[in-house]
Amino acid sequence: RIAFSRSEGIFAVDLEKQALETIAPAGDGKPTLVRWSPDGKKVAYFMITGEGFGESHELFLRGEAGTAKSLYKVDQPVLFLQWSPDGKSVTFAQADSSGEAKGAVLHLVDVESGEDKVIAKEVSAVHHWTPEGWIVLFQVDGEHKEGSGLFVGAIATLDPKSGEIKEHVHASSGRNAWLSISPDGSKVAFLALAAAMTHEELQLPGEEEGVDTNETHAFVYDFAAKKLDAFADGVVQYLAYSPDGQRMMWVSKAEVGDAKILRSRQLSTGEDKELDGDVVTEASKDMSSVPLYYVWLDANRIFYWKMKITYGRTASQIAAHIVDVTSGKSKNVQYVIDKLVDEASSK
Repeated sequence: RIAFSRSEGIFAVDLEKQALETIAPAGDGKPTLVRWSPDGKKVAYFMITGEGFGESHELFLRGEAGTAKSLYKVDQPVLFLQWSPDGKSVTFAQADSSGEAKGAVLHLVDVESGEDKVIAKEVSAVHHWTPEGWIVLFQVDGEHKEGSGLFVGAIATLDPKSGEIKEHVHASSGRNAWLSISPDGSKVAFLALAAAMTHEELQLPGEEEGVDTNETHAFVYDFAAKKLDAFADGVVQYLAYSPDGQRMMWVSKAEVGDAKILRSRQLSTGEDKELDGDVVTEASKDMSSVPLYYVWLDANRIFYWKMKITYGRTASQIAAHIVDVTSGKSKNVQYVIDKLVDEASSK
């Protein structure tokens, strides 16, 4: 099942059975982030409640019985949400409102008691737990040049109990650094403008050079071997390990034009396959860009997004698709989702 949020509420859809479950209706607030627990029995999600100066970003937990309880509230936007591997807590990254902020604030919330504690500051919003209970993230050391939006730091592991952070490989990235860990936690794949084993080796632009923080490249770091490798040539804007760790999907920018290409790689052989030559990784909303996340449904199928022309040459909408990596066959599933949501919302 896929859990997702949209203006009508938060839902879970089973595309094979064409069945939809309402997790939270929009009347409870404005839905934002949603995440299944590791065992698939619980759902953590955020709703924007209240209005104006009373607006809050409220964390809810929906249990096995189908009832939801409020766990915690914050007054700043929440950027990313994750579960701990044991299912006992969730972590979320909150925007830092201070003028000196170089990154996000990372919270840990106990799902039983609702107890919250800040476990890190000045880190990337995107973070992932390893099976052993460490958190992998981008630790921000500082901005390369004031106002550039280019931050220098390191891919690091965080001990959520002590708050201790250990830096592993240095990198430069935009504010929204993306990373993905292998299922066994032994490797991290990440996007950065540059990466190196030491800060001194990090290639940074000159003071007068312009910086486009979207022009990121893909790297893989092996924690045990302490080895850093480039993953793919050119500009890469998304990547993720498959659930079995045998494949990597990634979205790269075409060498000519603005097209974005979804590819997969068989990691044991290095064989690459182009899956879709015209995908999208973000959508415009309220005068800003909202990232569109791609997910592996299983070890062979990817849920992703592309633009669909709906009228003439100008009217368009974003449509959800599923591609079978082995066969390369893709299917538009947006109409199924829309139909099920319309039916649920009209009841």
